[in-house]
Amino acid sequence: MKKLIAIISILFFSGITVIKAQEHHRGIYRSAEDFVSRKLSHGSKHTHIKLHEVFKKDIIEVKHNDSNYVYKKQEVFGYKENTGEEFRIHDYKFYQILNPTEKILIYKIPHGIPQKGQAQAYSYFFSKSASSSILPLTLKEIENQFAGNVKFDEFIETHFKSDGDLLEYDNIHKMYKLNRLYELSIMD
Repeated sequence: MKKLIAIISILFFSGITVIKAQEHHRGIYRSAEDFVSRKLSHGSKHTHIKLHEVFKKDIIEVKHNDSNYVYKKQEVFGYKENTGEEFRIHDYKFYQILNPTEKILIYKIPHGIPQKGQAQAYSYFFSKSASSSILPLTLKEIENQFAGNVKFDEFIETHFKSDGDLLEYDNIHKMYKLNRLYELSIMD
């Protein structure tokens, strides 16, 4: 009985450790450079961010500790939620970043409002880097943006047959296949 209690205690306390390790801080990335270096401004699990999506104001309000900060949306790269989800603000839209640690960023935004019983549909986008413009995630746009990289272009033609294929995930390397192929194309 004592062994059982000891095992349950160990499992319980190790579970708490895992939960604590998964906590994320909410905050903003003031620039693309901050995003790439993972430098979160006002980062805290108690930070509150008011995006003003409903009335389309051009500001973001951040409450951190006892201080309030106001930023213009065009002066902020994006933000991170306490769920770990990260978003980029571009042309007053909020693009969820699916792969924040990869070179070619992939984004999604909800496409309309789902009908009852239907799943939410999304539109997908990409940017060549964190500081590049956001473009539709299509084979044509990928080829246009990386036109100077012949090896990458060959990989794209070989591995992707449709726009939807660009969302394939490489479980072995824990990254989107698009980024894995890009990495391989720039290796010497």
